[in-house]
Amino acid sequence: MATLTINLPAEVVALLEHPDHSPEHTARELIVLELFQRNLLSREQTASLLNVEPKNLPTTQPTSKTLEDMLANITPENRHEEIDSGPAQGKEYW
Repeated sequence: MATLTINLPAEVVALLEHPDHSPEHTARELIVLELFQRNLLSREQTASLLNVEPKNLPTTQPTSKTLEDMLANITPENRHEEIDSGPAQGKEYW
């Protein structure tokens, strides 16, 4: 079994400890908030999934990874082949 550790900002803890909070949803909410913190979900998507106002969500922290850090994670095993998106649909040039 794997363990996932998530450091939650105080605003997130307050959101999860709200009196209207249902314990059955904790895992789902933590995943949604983690995706939001990683900028994989927009503020509006996250608010909709958690049924809260966007203004009540915590602010996301900018990533501390540099481009070089991210490129260092690319390996032959996790690269994909070129994807053909078909002919131009507008004024783009390939």
